[in-house]
Amino acid sequence: MEKSHSLPTDPTEPTEPASEIPDVDKLPRVADSIPLSVWLVALLALAERFTFYGLSAPFQNYMQNGRDDPLRPGALGWGQRTASLTSNLFYILTCITPIFGAIAADKWLGRYRLLVVSFAIYLVGTVLLLVSSLPEVLGRKSGGGVFITSIILIGVGMSGANANLAAFIGDQYTKEGGTVEVRNGNRVVIDRDRTIESIYNLFYWCLNVGSLSGIATTLLERNVGFWAAFLLPLCALSISAALLVFGRRHYTMCAPEKSALPDAVRASLYASRSGFRMDHAKPQYQLEHHARQVPWSESFVDELKQGLKACRMLLAWPILWLCRVQLSTNLISQAAQMDTASVPNDMIYNANPVVIIIFLPLFDSFLYPWLRRRGITLNAVTRISLGFVLEAFAIAYAAIVQKLIYSYGPCYEFPLQCAASQGGAIPNHISVAVQIPVYVLEAFEIFATPAGYEMAFLLSPKSMKSILQAMFSLTNAVGASLSIAISPIYKNPALLWMYVSLAVAMAIDSSVFYLVFGIFDSGEEGQKKNEKKIAPIMQDPELDVETQ
Repeated sequence: MEKSHSLPTDPTEPTEPASEIPDVDKLPRVADSIPLSVWLVALLALAERFTFYGLSAPFQNYMQNGRDDPLRPGALGWGQRTASLTSNLFYILTCITPIFGAIAADKWLGRYRLLVVSFAIYLVGTVLLLVSSLPEVLGRKSGGGVFITSIILIGVGMSGANANLAAFIGDQYTKEGGTVEVRNGNRVVIDRDRTIESIYNLFYWCLNVGSLSGIATTLLERNVGFWAAFLLPLCALSISAALLVFGRRHYTMCAPEKSALPDAVRASLYASRSGFRMDHAKPQYQLEHHARQVPWSESFVDELKQGLKACRMLLAWPILWLCRVQLSTNLISQAAQMDTASVPNDMIYNANPVVIIIFLPLFDSFLYPWLRRRGITLNAVTRISLGFVLEAFAIAYAAIVQKLIYSYGPCYEFPLQCAASQGGAIPNHISVAVQIPVYVLEAFEIFATPAGYEMAFLLSPKSMKSILQAMFSLTNAVGASLSIAISPIYKNPALLWMYVSLAVAMAIDSSVFYLVFGIFDSGEEGQKKNEKKIAPIMQDPELDVETQ
């Protein structure tokens, strides 16, 4: 069985270069042991996500409902549409600012120093969030202004985390792989790509463990107050910052280099003038045809081509994020329209990370190795496609739930809005349990998102790793922007057709993605490409900018 998420193996186990082993291609390829520095960054990311999800879980109720709401007490009383709009704007901010964080990390500060600066801003914003929720501040009606200031600082501070943590954890594994070890009496090849896959599965697993903080903060919100719900994330962020500072001696540091972004933009511009033929941006062609000296090398253009191929794949992601943003906005409001049996409506969505936490280690340690032993490799394209398809099913089921809500009284198509609801105190008579399969189906995007992180790390040049991770994060912002664009239909009874439309869009997105890129999964040649150092989905020689 492949080793994954394990402590380092016994150093006395014999190793030898794969090049010296006959028939090395017939040996099983396995993941290496996870280094200590990877575990530290994973724990740091867990604590940071604990902060983010802990403070954002109460946002919808905090903004939407008033302090005197009889069913779902809140604080600011802005209403559902304004609350959803503010949540989406905050989400966009957390996804756009990483571009600037990535540039600062790659060009000036390096990933570690940028993380330190960002966490300091993040801490200040979280302190202000706590201040905004204090009863004395809310009583003077000044909580709204402090709240807006706090989420701006949090969004800016998160730029470092979103742009650099995913690349920083990949930096911690420095081995090239290709050696042969004896494990349990059998010779195996240590494969770098398998190891990177396991590292990003671990990373994503930790992110979802951290997201369970929403359970604690929603209970604190209901039983103590919003100030207690925001104090807990502040404590978690302090722990994360401590791990960052005091774990410094264990981390592999990548010094800032000359940023590849300006040269990448210029090279792409020159290529666009030649019909987007990237080879025409190479120094020899520019010198011969335009008498122009360029500061980059031929290998830089080849690396840029790989990065652009990865960026083209990212075009499919905004529809996924548009669907998933419903988890923290409209699906929470949907739960409030149902009988929750005294369970806070903004706690139900935690079924989603619970399923991820259970299944992701099982997939990484058992399912994927079991499939590989039978000659079936789920490369990045396959996993992303599966995740997309299951997302379409999840949103389709959400539409079914909305239809069921409209089929029950007392308010039918206008839950909590008719006289029979007694001012919003009585929801429609349907159990919130029917909503749980939405979160279970949503959880199986574990096929897609870890593969996205993995792809962005493996396919980017060394000087652009933070940039490409930030581009991956930017697709979140596009999805949230799309959510804002359709926000006028975030009201009853239009919610049913909103979910139906999203399900159809996600199904089309899944089909187009697989039709364009799924060719890399098929045939014996595709299986051979799976063993190459660069992710197989990008290795087809026919996939070039000028041919797409």
